[in-house]
Amino acid sequence: MEKFSFELAQIKSRLSSGNHLRQFDQLIQKLSSQPIILYGYGEVGKDIAKFLISRNVQVECFADTYKHGTAGLFGLPIISPDELARSYKTANIIITSDTYFNEICEQLIALGLSEYQMSVNFSAFNTMIADINEHEDGYAWAYEHFDDELSKSIVLARLEQLASPLTLPFFNNIRSCSPQYFENGIINLGVNEVFVDAGMFTGDTAQILMNLTKDKHLKYYGFEPDSKNFAKATDKLLNINNVELSQMALWDSVMQLNFAQGLEGSSKVMEDSLEFVQATSLDVYFKDKQPPTFIKMDIEGAEKQALIGAKDIISKNCAKLAICVYHKPEDIYELPQIMKLYSNKYRFFLRHYTNHNGETVMYALVDGGN
Repeated sequence: MEKFSFELAQIKSRLSSGNHLRQFDQLIQKLSSQPIILYGYGEVGKDIAKFLISRNVQVECFADTYKHGTAGLFGLPIISPDELARSYKTANIIITSDTYFNEICEQLIALGLSEYQMSVNFSAFNTMIADINEHEDGYAWAYEHFDDELSKSIVLARLEQLASPLTLPFFNNIRSCSPQYFENGIINLGVNEVFVDAGMFTGDTAQILMNLTKDKHLKYYGFEPDSKNFAKATDKLLNINNVELSQMALWDSVMQLNFAQGLEGSSKVMEDSLEFVQATSLDVYFKDKQPPTFIKMDIEGAEKQALIGAKDIISKNCAKLAICVYHKPEDIYELPQIMKLYSNKYRFFLRHYTNHNGETVMYALVDGGN
């Protein structure tokens, strides 16, 4: 605990210096030299708009290929790519999609815009700012319970990130080069894996699994509630043996959930959505099936509820786990604390997979079970 206290004091000293805020102000000054346009009127675009507006940064408008009209929350126009290229030849454009970033850049360059206008990625901004004092005890717990020094460094990086409006540069130094969810030296795949892919998206993790196991897995179960993502995954995995796909969300019980559809990898449970999806729990789903040996979750903040709904199968079988812990500030300590209640045999590791503050994965496994 002494080492964490020392590191925490260093973090608070850096924050009190105001350097993070000065860097943010410098970036905003650079961006504000021209109109600022957010490309993509999805949840990420809305979050970036709220973030900038809350800091008195003027956003000119949104641009989107498929949406038009007025952004109701902000009263800002939503314009087409053609109008963007025609009317805002010198604007600074923040693209709010990771998945289609390169495709959007190519589209805008083809319309005559410069790549330099798109030099600032939305991931430069930290929209999940929180009071680190509220989470200090939780992060101290995490620091003590994650196994290796790299994991502890990631705990500290995520703690400092909570108070910074910009993504911190030292994520570059802790980024893993392993395939996400299959960290070298932590995860070893057997020929009889029963793999649960919670947040299947379009089947990208499934394809990595098939390549790593040379299709010798025992069974793959994919869960994806978003209809567009599910359709793409189904097309991709249609002809692969031992695959079972379910267009359902995972939760702590069987129920209907309000769900925001069509947001690419950010589709998620959202209370004010007028759309609904069916949810199940892993305990219910696997009641009469062979239990999973490996559970991966990236379900946009629903990981806690899904783990609560997997209490029986995890407690009895101690499956390997690869769980995203970056959607909420408390995930990094609350989720391993839940696992500790299920089994005191688990060891915990963290790995980070991007240059920004997304894609931090907690690995949990028992000795000899990797």
